[in-house]
Amino acid sequence: MNTGRTHLWDRRVRRLNVKNPNKFDNSTCFFSDFTQNKHIVLLGSPGSGKSHLFEHLAQLNNHLVIKVTSFLNKPASLLGNKIFLDGLDESRAGADGVVLSQIVQKLFQLEPEQFVLSCRESDWYGNVDLDILNDYFEEDVVILRLEPLDHFEQVSILNGLNIEINTQEFFRKSKVYGLSGLLENPQTLIMLAESVAVDGWPKTKKELFESTVTLLLREHNQKVSKKELGRFVPLELEDTAGAIFACRLLSDVEGFSVDESNDNLVLPIRSLTELDTMGIEKTVAILSRRICAKSDTEGVFDYCHRTIAEFVAAKWISKQVDKGLPIGRILSIVGLNGFPTSELRGLFAWLVVFQPNIAAQLIAKDPYGVLTYGDPTSLSDSNKLILLDALAEHSEHNPWFRNTYWDEPNIGGLISDRLVPKLKSILLNEQSSFQLRALIFDALEQSKPIPSLLDTYKQVLINTDFSIRDKESAVVLLSKSGEPSYQFVQTIYKGLLTQNDKVSLRIKTKLISNFFGSVFTWKDITKLLNSLIAYNGKTAIGEFWDLVDLASEKESILLLNNFPNQDNDNTYSTEHREIDSELQYLHNSWLNQALNSEISFTGKELLNWLMRSSSLRGGFSSQWAKENTAKLRERTHELREAFRCILLDEATDRSLMSRINRFRNDFPRILSNSEQLSEALNILNDCTTTLVEEIYRCAFQLCFIDPKNNIENFNYLVDFPNNSNLQAIADQELSCEVEDWRYEDIANSLKFKANSKKSQMHNLNQFEREKTLIESGEHLDHLGWLAYLYYGHYSNIPECRLDEPLVILSTYFNV
Repeated sequence: MNTGRTHLWDRRVRRLNVKNPNKFDNSTCFFSDFTQNKHIVLLGSPGSGKSHLFEHLAQLNNHLVIKVTSFLNKPASLLGNKIFLDGLDESRAGADGVVLSQIVQKLFQLEPEQFVLSCRESDWYGNVDLDILNDYFEEDVVILRLEPLDHFEQVSILNGLNIEINTQEFFRKSKVYGLSGLLENPQTLIMLAESVAVDGWPKTKKELFESTVTLLLREHNQKVSKKELGRFVPLELEDTAGAIFACRLLSDVEGFSVDESNDNLVLPIRSLTELDTMGIEKTVAILSRRICAKSDTEGVFDYCHRTIAEFVAAKWISKQVDKGLPIGRILSIVGLNGFPTSELRGLFAWLVVFQPNIAAQLIAKDPYGVLTYGDPTSLSDSNKLILLDALAEHSEHNPWFRNTYWDEPNIGGLISDRLVPKLKSILLNEQSSFQLRALIFDALEQSKPIPSLLDTYKQVLINTDFSIRDKESAVVLLSKSGEPSYQFVQTIYKGLLTQNDKVSLRIKTKLISNFFGSVFTWKDITKLLNSLIAYNGKTAIGEFWDLVDLASEKESILLLNNFPNQDNDNTYSTEHREIDSELQYLHNSWLNQALNSEISFTGKELLNWLMRSSSLRGGFSSQWAKENTAKLRERTHELREAFRCILLDEATDRSLMSRINRFRNDFPRILSNSEQLSEALNILNDCTTTLVEEIYRCAFQLCFIDPKNNIENFNYLVDFPNNSNLQAIADQELSCEVEDWRYEDIANSLKFKANSKKSQMHNLNQFEREKTLIESGEHLDHLGWLAYLYYGHYSNIPECRLDEPLVILSTYFNV
C-alpha cells in the first residue's frame, strides 16, 4: 500500500469496512492504491471531485466515463471492457434498488475487466446497495470515500486555476470569513477562488453561488461577445438557464440539444425546442457559456456541474411559485409524499433558501438535506430555529442520521446568537442523539466564537457522562474563545495528570494540541508520552498525530532528546503494538523535522535518536529507510561522531562488535564500511581508552568485510601493535585454525565426487553398449533414467543443478 501521492490528480480516500458498511477504516490512503482492483465504488460529497477523478482514471485506461442511463441503453459492443460509471445518485429514486439491479444485470452480460462506480455518499444506502451489487461482485469490491481536500490538494487546485490569487492571503481570509469549510470541497474551493478574484469575498454560500453563476454565464471572449449570441449578459440568461436545468433535473434526462434533427440523440434526451417557453437564441447562447458542458454525444450538452444546476433550477422554480405555481405541485414532482428523492435533495434544499415564507413546511421534509445541500447562513434566525428543531426531531426517529457522511463543509451558518438557549439545551441534554450533538459541535467549530456558550463547553468537559468526541469538540471550542479559558484549561489538565485511561489521554492530547504555546510547552508533550508508555489499553491509529505539527525545529530536538526511554528490550512489545505505532510515528516525524532543519546537534544526540528509533521499529524497515537515509547521509559529520560514540562506549555490557553489528543491521548504508573503519583507525592512533584492544580487534573485522579495498588498512593494522596485548590479538586475527570437522567434510566431498565419477563412467559405458536399444526405444529403463536426468530430478548428480535440460545432458555426457 502506498503512503504517498503518486500523481498530481491523486486524492486521499478512506476505505469502507465491507463487513460493516457503516464504518470506515481509521487510516487514509490514496486512490491510486486501488486502481488495479477489479471492482471499485467511490463515494463522496457533492462537488468533491468524483467525476474529475474518474476522468483521470478513465484517461489512463484509454476509456470513457459513462452515465448510468447511457450504460443501460447502449449495446454491449459500444461499452468496452472497462466501465467507469459516474453518478449513480443522479439516476435513482431512493433506496428501491431498481437501477442497481439493472446495472447488475447488464454487468452479467458484459463481464468487464474492471468496473468502477461513483455515488454521492449521502445517497449510498450501505448494506442495501451492497447486497444488490454483491450478486455480481461476490464481495470482491473495495468501497472508498473521498476525503476532504488537504492543504497540499487545495494549493494544487488554486495553482492550476487561471486567476491571480495570493494563496496565503486566500487561506487566511477564508478562516476569517468562516468559509474554511468550503476549501475542503474542490467545487466550492474553485467557485470561491474565482468569485473572490472578481467580486471580493462573499459572506454566504448563496452569494458565492450567485457570483459563480454570473461568472459562468458571462462571455469572457471579447470577440465572441460582440457577435449575435454573445450579446446576452448573465442577467438576461439566468431565467432561461434555470428553466433548462429544471427540465434536466426534474425529467431525469441525460442531456439536451437544440437540434431536432440530431441523428445521434438517444432515447432519454429531449430537444429543448419542444419547450415553447424558451427562446432559441438565449438557449443556444447558454450552451456556449461555461455553465454548460458538451457531452460525448455530438450536439448534446449538459450542465457543467450538478450543484450549479441545482442552484439555478431552484431559483427559477422559486420565481414560478411567486407567480402562482402551487408549491404542492412542486413537492409532488420532486419526491414521494413531499419528501425529495435522493437525486433532487440539492434542488429542494435551495428552494428553502429562496422561499423563506414557506421554509417551515419544506424544512420538515428533509432537514438534514436542507442543512448540508443548501445554505443555512442565508436562513433567517426563525427559520434556523425551525431547522434546528426539525433536526432534533429527525434524530429521535433516526439517531444515526449522519451515517458515514461526517464532512459537511458549510454547516457553520446554522449557528447564531439567538439560538444559544436551544443549542445549550441540546448540548447539555445527555438524552439527545450523539450524532445531533456532534453535528452541533461541528457547526460551532465552523462558526465564529459565541462567548455565551463558554460555560456550556466547560460543563461538557467536566461531566463524565459525555463521550470523548463531545469532550474533544468542547476543547476545540474553548480554544476559539482564547485567554478567558486558559485558567480553566490549566485546572482541568492538572486533574487529568492523576489519571491514565483512554479518555484522559485523548483529552490531554486535545488540550495540548489546541492550547500549545499559550498554556502548554514541549515539556507537557514529553509528560504525555510518558503517560502513553505506561498505558496498557488500546489506541486507534492517528489518535496522537496532532502533536507532530506543534513543535518548532528547536522543540523537535528537545522532544527527541527527552523521548521516553525503554527500561529493557521488551518495553515496546507486540502487546503494545498500537502504542508502539503511535510513538514510532511521532518519533520519526520529529526526527525528519530535525534532519531537515539547519539547527546543529551532536553525534551523541543523533545516536540516541537512532537507537530509540530502532527499538520503536523493532528493527530496520524499508519505509523508514526511504524517509530518512538520504537526509542522514547529508549529516556525515554527525554520523561519524555517532559511530565514534559506539566505539568509545564503556557503559554497556555488550561487546563492541555486537554493538557495531547492531548499528550496521539496523541502519544499513547510512555510514559506509570505509567510514566506519576510518573512525576506528582514528581512535587507535590517539587512544588512551581501555577499549583499545577491543577496537583493534573490531578494526580487523571491518577490514575483512571488504578485503579487496582494505589491503593498505590491513597492512597498517598488522604493523600497528606497540604492546604484547595487541600483538597477541594480531596473531589471532592473522591465523585461522582449521577444525577437524572441516578435514572430514573435505574427505567426504572428495569421496562423493569419486563415486559420482565412477557411476557416471559406468552409465556411459552401459549406454554405449546398449545404444541401439535406446535409440529404437526398446530399453525403457534407460530411457526412463535419461528422462529423470533431463528434467534434473537426481539430487545426487551435480549436473542436475544446471538450469537447462539440454545443458544437463550435454554436460553429463561430455558432448
